[in-house]
Amino acid sequence: MTQRVDSLDAKFVTLDAKVDRLDAKAVSLDRKIDGVESNMNKGFHGVDLRFIESSRTTKERFDEAKKNIQQIGSSLKAFEKNVDQRFEKNVDQRFDRLEERFDRLEENTNSMQGEIKTMRDEMKSMRDDIRTMMLLLQRQQGAPTQSPPRIVEHPPPSHSHDAASGFTRSRYVSDASQSSGAGPSSPRHRQGPSAEAIGDEASLSASEREATAHNVLRKIGRLAHYGSRIFRRTGEDSAQ
Repeated sequence: MTQRVDSLDAKFVTLDAKVDRLDAKAVSLDRKIDGVESNMNKGFHGVDLRFIESSRTTKERFDEAKKNIQQIGSSLKAFEKNVDQRFEKNVDQRFDRLEERFDRLEENTNSMQGEIKTMRDEMKSMRDDIRTMMLLLQRQQGAPTQSPPRIVEHPPPSHSHDAASGFTRSRYVSDASQSSGAGPSSPRHRQGPSAEAIGDEASLSASEREATAHNVLRKIGRLAHYGSRIFRRTGEDSAQ
């Protein structure tokens, strides 16, 4: 944004320089008009001398003076018209182009603000994903935590095939029924969560970390895409 402001300042300086040159041209025009008036005075003085020195009639002298004045007036009108046309055309076109560039700059600024907001949201979401990954790593590397309760369906009344359910009793086995002695004093109960439960939890944590890492990489790619678009647009504005 600082580079764009500096570029705008430079453009305003250039515009001020152009206005100064126009002022200088106006001063030069005033000098030319003064010179024309001086020449007219000299011409009138010469006409007066010719009136005195010439043997022509008064009517001829006035006709010649009138003709000279008309020629000078026509020249001044043509010069003034040319100056007005140049000022009207060039100045209006320059200000129109400058206004169009300001409009494009405003559009690019609004678009960049939206992209910057999107980048901020992506960064916030990515930070949350990284925190989730850290929590999963801490949970996996720290003390074993109690696995969530597992839902075990009630088995059928016998080992025979149940026509209604389509399953046998051997498929409905809980962690406690797999151990030799399911009471509180059994060795398996004293060992805490089963190895299968710990493995399931580790596998779940690994899959969650993998999914979170994939989301982080995808969001990093988005941030790089938005950043490249903003830098490219800033470069285009500076070039203009």
